[in-house]
Amino acid sequence: MKLYIYEHCPFCSRVLYIARKLGVNLEEVVVGYDDVETPTTLIGKKKVPILVKDNGEVMAESGDIITCLLDIKMSNEVRTPSKQALDWQSRAFYTLIRIGYPRWSQFKLEEFSTKESRAAWIERKQSDTMFCIR
Repeated sequence: MKLYIYEHCPFCSRVLYIARKLGVNLEEVVVGYDDVETPTTLIGKKKVPILVKDNGEVMAESGDIITCLLDIKMSNEVRTPSKQALDWQSRAFYTLIRIGYPRWSQFKLEEFSTKESRAAWIERKQSDTMFCIR
């Protein structure tokens, strides 16, 4: 199976964490941030993570992908996040993007390996309105 990801993406990290914990072998494909064609061809829009199963079936939501991996391994693990985890995520997400957005494209991450991918990130994610105080 192939998993299309961004290295900076928390949803991709969730899927990778679960896959590794379960011992599911995935071919990881890092998508360039400026690559609109690959995800759009697979799922109709620019979004990751994307799982392409061995039978050709394509999945795009991290929660659905995790459920699929749990099903493959016939795991009895809890399949939904706790209310505490969801509450923490809601509180932490805005802070994470305020810290991460200006910095991620400067890291040596494969999705930002070209000048075009860094420019696409800056154009899409680092607008003045993105960093207004709520």
